[in-house]
Amino acid sequence: MDDGVTPQCASVDIMEANIWGFKTQSSPCEFGECDQANQCQRKATDATNGSEYGPGSDYLVNSNESYHVRTEFWTMAEGDSYTDLYEIRTTLTQGESTVVISQDCEGNMAGLTGRMNSMAIGISLTDVGKVNDVAYGECGWECSEYVDEEEPVTKISNIVWSSDNSVT
Repeated sequence: MDDGVTPQCASVDIMEANIWGFKTQSSPCEFGECDQANQCQRKATDATNGSEYGPGSDYLVNSNESYHVRTEFWTMAEGDSYTDLYEIRTTLTQGESTVVISQDCEGNMAGLTGRMNSMAIGISLTDVGKVNDVAYGECGWECSEYVDEEEPVTKISNIVWSSDNSVT
C-alpha cells in the first residue's frame, strides 16, 4: 500500500507513452491492495533489441508519426461462458510494421476477470516531465536533450469497444 497516495483499485493502463517509450500495465489490486508484486508491466522494448519504438526511421514504429494501437483481452470459451482473462495483447501498427506487447503475467490476469465489467474508460494526458518510467532505459532518466522546442501534439481518435472481435 502507499498510504492513500495512489487509488488502490484495479486498473488496466492500455497506453503509457512518450516519444521514447511505450508501456502497458495491469493491476488487479486484490483486497484493496496495489503493490509492485501485483502489477504486470510490459514495454515495447522488453524482449527486443530496442529498435521497435522510438523517434525516427530507425525504429519499426516511428513515434514521431501516427500509429494505430489495438488492445485485445484474451480468454478461452467454455460453452456459453468464458474462462478467466489470461492475456492482454497490445499491437502497435504503422504501415507494414507491427510491434506486439503481451501482458501474460502468470497469476496476475485472472484477478482482473471479475472487475472488467465495472471498470470505466478514462483518458488522461499527463506531463511527466523529463524523468519518467516510460522512457527509462531508452534515453536514461534525463531525456532533456531530446525535447523538441515545439509544443507536442496528441491526437486520439476512433476509439471502438467490441466484445466479439468484429472491429479491425
